[in-house]
Amino acid sequence: MKVFKPIKKHSAEINITSLIDIIFILLIFFMVSSSFLKPVIEIKLPVAATEDKSKREMFNVYVSEDLQIFLDKESMTIEDMQDILSSEVSLNPEMAVMLFCDKSVTFENVVKIMDVLKLSGVKNVAISHTASN
Repeated sequence: MKVFKPIKKHSAEINITSLIDIIFILLIFFMVSSSFLKPVIEIKLPVAATEDKSKREMFNVYVSEDLQIFLDKESMTIEDMQDILSSEVSLNPEMAVMLFCDKSVTFENVVKIMDVLKLSGVKNVAISHTASN
């Protein structure tokens, strides 16, 4: 009598180690390439042909359509902004300010804000805009 050995069943197996690596690389790519910066207020920026992409330690000043002023995410008056920026400039003289003004803000008001920035000692001021297509 012949004795048969039990047949070994081969189970189908998928090695997912490399798939997990690919998923993590894609996750890192999307996290790095996405922008998490949300504007504090809704403003419509004017369009310009050139664009400055320099990165420095900076504050963002937002001026809304109804002339509300925000320093980063904090609402304040022009005098308070000048006091805060003066103290920050004394700590970091190379500090920059990015100015975001709604396109309906008059040039006179923009000049007033730029004057306050210069009086507080800020030497590096950039005005934000959207690029034209």
